[in-house]
Amino acid sequence: MRRFSQRNSLVTLSEINITPLLDLAFVLLIIFVITTPLLEQGINLKLPPGGQADTRKLDKNDIRVVEISQSGQYMLGGKFMTVDQVAAAIISDFRRNPR
Repeated sequence: MRRFSQRNSLVTLSEINITPLLDLAFVLLIIFVITTPLLEQGINLKLPPGGQADTRKLDKNDIRVVEISQSGQYMLGGKFMTVDQVAAAIISDFRRNPR
C-alpha cells in the first residue's frame, strides 16, 4: 500500500470542483427570472365608471382662449386684462350661454 504524502494532498485540495456552485447560481437565476414578473408594481386607483362620450359639436363662438405672455400679462379676445377682469369676462359669458 502506498502512503499519502503531504504533496499529493495539496494537489487534491487545489482542484476544487465548481460544478455545484454553477448549478446553484443557475437555479437562483431561474428563480429570480420567474418570480420578478409576478411582483406587483403600481398603485391602487379607483377609476370612475365608463360612460358615453360627449359627441356634441362645439361652436367656435363658445371657445375662449386666455393667453399669458412671458411678462405675466393676460389677454382674452385680443385685449389685455387683469386676472380679475378675465375671470369676470368668463363668468359673464357663461351666464349668457351656459353650454
